[in-house]
Amino acid sequence: MEISRFIPTGKLLTVVYDPGAWYSWAVPQRKRFCISTFNSGYKFWHILCSPQFKKELLSLFPRGQQDRILQSWKLRGIDIDHSAEKVAIALDGLCDESSLSTFEKYSSLAADLAEHLNAVNNVQKSIDFSVQNPPYVREVNYSSSKKLVEYALRRDTLLYKLIAASLTDFSIDKCGVVLVALKSHFELLTAMSAAVVIRERFPSAHISLAEHRYEYFSLDSYMGKLKKLGTLLKIFDSVVEQGHGSQGVIATMLERLYDKKLVSGFINVNSFKKIPNPLSSVRVPPDYPSTFSPEPLLWTRLSPAGCYWGKCVFCAQGHQGDPGVPMTFFDAELATQYLADCAAAGYRKFSFSDEAIEAANLKQLCNKILKKKLDIIWSCRCRCDMEASPKLFRLMHSAGCREILFGLETISERVQKLMHKYDCYISPSTVQKLFYSISEAGIGIHLSVIGGFPSETPAELKQTVEFVKTVLKDINNATYVFNQFELLTGSKMFKKPSAYKIRAVVPRGDMPRKNSYKPFPKIKKETEETNSLIPALRHELGSFLGWGIFGSGTAASIIRYLYFSSGHGLIFKSHENSIFKNPLLKAEPVVRVGFPAGRTKN
Repeated sequence: MEISRFIPTGKLLTVVYDPGAWYSWAVPQRKRFCISTFNSGYKFWHILCSPQFKKELLSLFPRGQQDRILQSWKLRGIDIDHSAEKVAIALDGLCDESSLSTFEKYSSLAADLAEHLNAVNNVQKSIDFSVQNPPYVREVNYSSSKKLVEYALRRDTLLYKLIAASLTDFSIDKCGVVLVALKSHFELLTAMSAAVVIRERFPSAHISLAEHRYEYFSLDSYMGKLKKLGTLLKIFDSVVEQGHGSQGVIATMLERLYDKKLVSGFINVNSFKKIPNPLSSVRVPPDYPSTFSPEPLLWTRLSPAGCYWGKCVFCAQGHQGDPGVPMTFFDAELATQYLADCAAAGYRKFSFSDEAIEAANLKQLCNKILKKKLDIIWSCRCRCDMEASPKLFRLMHSAGCREILFGLETISERVQKLMHKYDCYISPSTVQKLFYSISEAGIGIHLSVIGGFPSETPAELKQTVEFVKTVLKDINNATYVFNQFELLTGSKMFKKPSAYKIRAVVPRGDMPRKNSYKPFPKIKKETEETNSLIPALRHELGSFLGWGIFGSGTAASIIRYLYFSSGHGLIFKSHENSIFKNPLLKAEPVVRVGFPAGRTKN
């Protein structure tokens, strides 16, 4: 039986996502299952960035109107053919290692992308296209599964035309299975549109919404309403409910479909009498779907366990691990063997998405990587309360670590306590010592901060911004993200908002994309004032750290996204002389304030 691991059209994809335990369970069963991966976004972006986009757009209009449209473009100075010709070369350039060697080359690619995206967004207003997000249909209510289904079933939309064109190379056996994996609300619509096209071409294939969890995104909290309405089943044959045993549910579904047994509707661990445990399978490296990167970078977990901390009140990432697996579970030997198998399959760069890895586990992992002599590069996530151990960081660098992601969120003692971020206050001097130790070991840093936490004052947010300025200005290969507080479905704050002096305002719909909140009168003034400062402080922080070198506009946002938030960041940070090493220092040695005389940073 043929199985397609289907990746819907989304943002400009630069990484390969680990498919999960079901994949490792199924791949060895070659006599029963033949598995491949199809990244529909790769072809979609090539169509969007080619003359075919104009063809698909104009096909929505009568011939006479097409001529008038072309004339209006000419009068407005829009030359889609010219920008498409340049951007096609730019897309290929993103897959060329030499394009990352100079700022001029890389910024030129971004400029060509920006020029074309600005053009396609100017000649039509139904869809917003950007590299940072999946195509966004302006007229659709993404909080309503009914509205999404209604739009996906239409054949007279630009999205349908582009999706259909992107699937010309897709095929599946008569009784094959298409397993769809989502990464965002927006991808649900592109996945639905793709499912409609696939159903038209392969009516007997089974199409399953198999996975819908990624970082803070999940449909888990809406599953009750989604099941009650049943609208998703107008598109998908089955929907796998995430949670404990979901990987086994996918495996059982595949077994039953292979045996030509009926599987339909919403399915979970209670849908079957017996399910296998794919977590016990030896992990298998995934195949490599095409991405917009010079080399494959695998986004994977080292452990099926969730976050070992799990106390942050704003966070909704606890669902990332497999429920039922102890949070303390970490097997360095199994993890290293998987990395060795992935390296043998052609993967050399890895982004470990485990929410936080303890120092003791990192030490074990690094020692085993060195023992196996693995030539790999990787990033991981840690917490700011880890010990500033130069010895550990040098070990990590020797084992291939080139970036550590930290969720600092705030440097304010009061706000840290409100967030339940740490057991004890993590002071500026403590974090500074930690980051400098990491940097001196040759490892880059990616820092996350949150502004606008309920009751946070302007002074407290400014304190955090000033600290980030101070600590990052002398560090090479440092990036950051400045988030605005969101009330996330599934977080402790969402479940009990009054405990944090807010009232949740949940939008209508069976799957709200974004919640809002209203602060209690006691904290209303400072909270609103703090939120109003975030845009200006974001600009101030970026300018101070030298990121104004990108300029402004679409091209600048593309470069920032690719370096700060995509797989390209790790590639850059693995280069000793990265073109983005530090825009302030330009890779020149400086004396760091606060260190003993004579101590410098290269």
